[in-house]
Amino acid sequence: MNPRIYLCVLATFAINTDNFAIAGILLEISRSFHVPLGIAGQLVTVYALTYGLGAPLLAVFLASFSSRWVLIAALLGFSLTNAASALAPSFGFLIGCRILAGACAAIVSPASYALAATLASDAKRGLALALIGAGSSAATIVGLPVGAWIGQTLGWPLTFGLIAGLSTVASTVLGLIGIPSIPAIPGIGLLARFSLMVQPRLVLALLPTLFWSLAHFLVYTYVVPLLQVSTHMENVSGMILVWGIGSVIGNWLGGYLVDHIGSARTLLSSLFLLAITLSLLPILSIALPMTMGLLFLWGVAVWATWPALQHRLHHHYPQSASQVLALNASLDFLGSAAGAGAGGLLLSTFPIQALAWFGGTTALIALIFVLLSL
Repeated sequence: MNPRIYLCVLATFAINTDNFAIAGILLEISRSFHVPLGIAGQLVTVYALTYGLGAPLLAVFLASFSSRWVLIAALLGFSLTNAASALAPSFGFLIGCRILAGACAAIVSPASYALAATLASDAKRGLALALIGAGSSAATIVGLPVGAWIGQTLGWPLTFGLIAGLSTVASTVLGLIGIPSIPAIPGIGLLARFSLMVQPRLVLALLPTLFWSLAHFLVYTYVVPLLQVSTHMENVSGMILVWGIGSVIGNWLGGYLVDHIGSARTLLSSLFLLAITLSLLPILSIALPMTMGLLFLWGVAVWATWPALQHRLHHHYPQSASQVLALNASLDFLGSAAGAGAGGLLLSTFPIQALAWFGGTTALIALIFVLLSL
């Protein structure tokens, strides 16, 4: 396996750690800048929104530039924006850094997959792409608990500093050892990328992704203060690790179930489990074993859904799979932006425990759209 591929793994790990770790330090950021928790949650919103909207726009804008230097420059930009986040003198400055970081991440992630596919031989291309995916999965395990632990013990700026360091290593080494130019894909304009969105059946098939992501991030963004209130424990990073373990198992389980019972049944089962676990979280989290069990099942449910969503779209739209899956990824990030934003608005009116009930209801809406799309 070409060693450069492992640098791509490191890059995707850093990007996704940034996306997940921020939820672990929201409370510390809120206190540091004296802003309400719901306002601090908009740091997740602007990052995800920039990523979701920026990925297709930037892909068109940067199509004529050298792909190798675009990747290295985006990684350096991602590192600098995170370093600036660590030194942010105000909350407004930090919001600006998160927007720039989201734009850089929207470039790095697809470029890392493309580079890995280019560097690997035909016999090992699948393994190379799986390794890039493993970088994302690993971030789900360590991102939030490590971010929470650092934020509560060493200070939230060090979380951004760690992410900046990881991406700096990846960009520096890639620049020193050199990377081949990624073969250009024939240009696809914005109109072509979004022309499928006028098809009602496809829109209906994509809506479960939007509401699934919205349900998850509505709660996930604020899970640390939610657990602190429910369990009356200050340090909850260990509990979040249980969620990460469940997510890895759920990712594998989702793929297994899709192969054995089909994507539709997998989606209905996982979304129903997600709705139940989120709804029960504020009720049963008074007991630590129940909390751990619900967090584990939440991780299983949310990540078992993703392979089923991808497989179903690929199966029904094989001729335009790349465009459809790109739209699906954008809706995933737009859903996470909407979830974090809606959670912040709801906190101004409802107690934090209510977020779990709103999340459970939204998961049921996603399930209903799956049924309608059948």
